[in-house]
Amino acid sequence: MRALRMAREGFRFLGRSPRRTLLMVLGPLVGVAALTAVVASARGTSDLVRRRMQAFGDRALMVRAGDIGRDTHGGPGGEHATTLRLEDAEAVRTGVPGVVETAPMVRERDFEVSFEGTSITTTLFGVTAGFGAAWNWPMATGTALDDDDVRLLRPVCVLGRTVARRLFGDADPLGQSLRIGSKKFEVRGVMAFKGISPRGGDMDDRVQVPITTALRRLFNRENIDMFRVLVASPDLLAPVQASITELMRKRHHIVPPEVDDFEVVTAEHIAARVREMSGTMTTLLLVLAGIALLAGGIVVMNVMVVSVRERRKEIGLRRAVGATRGDIRTQFLLEAAAVTVLGGVLGAALGTGVAVLMQRVWNVPMLLTWEPYALAVACSLVVGLVFGAYPARRAAQLPPVDALRG
Repeated sequence: MRALRMAREGFRFLGRSPRRTLLMVLGPLVGVAALTAVVASARGTSDLVRRRMQAFGDRALMVRAGDIGRDTHGGPGGEHATTLRLEDAEAVRTGVPGVVETAPMVRERDFEVSFEGTSITTTLFGVTAGFGAAWNWPMATGTALDDDDVRLLRPVCVLGRTVARRLFGDADPLGQSLRIGSKKFEVRGVMAFKGISPRGGDMDDRVQVPITTALRRLFNRENIDMFRVLVASPDLLAPVQASITELMRKRHHIVPPEVDDFEVVTAEHIAARVREMSGTMTTLLLVLAGIALLAGGIVVMNVMVVSVRERRKEIGLRRAVGATRGDIRTQFLLEAAAVTVLGGVLGAALGTGVAVLMQRVWNVPMLLTWEPYALAVACSLVVGLVFGAYPARRAAQLPPVDALRG
C-alpha cells in the first residue's frame, strides 16, 4: 500500500510538469524505438536465413554466370552475364561424381503473356525436364516439360498458379493456347503452389517453357543464366563444389589467379550474404539506440536533480511526519522508473511502426516477436533505476530541518 501511495504521489508531480516529463520521456523513447527495430531486424534476418537455406535445399548447389547479384531461384538481377552454356551444365552432370541432376535455367522479367484479350506481364523461365526434380517442385495438374520438348523446341508451357488464375480464372487452362510475346504456346500443365519466396516475391507468378525454345525463339541468345546441381548426399557438397570449380575452370580456360567467370553457390554462401547485408544496418541502429538511451538517462538524472532542489520543502515535510530515507529514495526511483518505462512503451510502439515501414518500403527483413517488447521494458526500467539513483540518494540524504527551510 505504501508503494502504491508513493507511486500516486510521483505520478501527480509528473503530471504537474508535463514539459519536463516529456523531456525525460524522449530519450528512452528514441533509444527503445531503435532497439526494437534492431531486434526485429535481427530476428527477421535469422528467419530469412533459415527459410532461404530450407528453400535452397541441403543437397543443392548453383552455378551462376559472372558475378551479377541474383536471388536464390536463379536468373540475373539486371543485365545478363554470357559466360555459361547448356554444354557446361551437361558436362557437370556427366563428368562430376556425386551429381544426380543438373537443371539449367534462363529468365526474363516482365514478359507479356496473353489469352483471349487478357494480357499480363510475368516472369518467363526457360527450363529443362530436370527442373521439377532439382527444385522439388511437382505439377498440380497436367504434365511437366519433358526431354522431347527441349530437344524439339516445342511451343509448350506450364503455368504457375498465379498466372493460371489471372489468365483463366476458375476455367481449366490445360490444352489452351496462349501467346507469349508474339508466339502461340500450348498449356501443358499447372505447377503446384509454392507461395511467397524468402525475399517476398510471388514464386507462382511465372510461366515456364523448354529452355531451347526460350533461348532460340523468344530470347534470341545462346547463354544461360545458371544451373542448379543436385548431389546424392549433403556430405558430398564440398567435394562436388571443388570438382565443379576445377571442371569449369578447365572448360573456360581460366588459370588462377585469373578471376572466375562463374560462381558456385551453396546455401551457406547465401546465408552469409544475407547476414552481411543486414550487419551494417544492425550496427548503426545499435549505436543509435545506445546513444539515445545514454542521453535519455543523463537527461532523466539532471531533471530529477532539479526536481530534488525544487521539492526540498515537500521532502522535509514528509520526513517530519515519519517518512524514512528509504521512503524518499523509493519515491524518486519510482518517478524516474515510471518516466523511462513510459518512454520505453511508447518507443516500442514507435519501433514497431518503423520496422513495419522498413519491411514494406525497403523490403528489410523484419520479424516481430515478444522479445523486443520485453527488452524495451527491461532497458527503460534499468535506465530509470540507474540514472535515477543519484538524485534519489540526494533527496534521501537531505537533513529534514534544512529541507523544511527550503
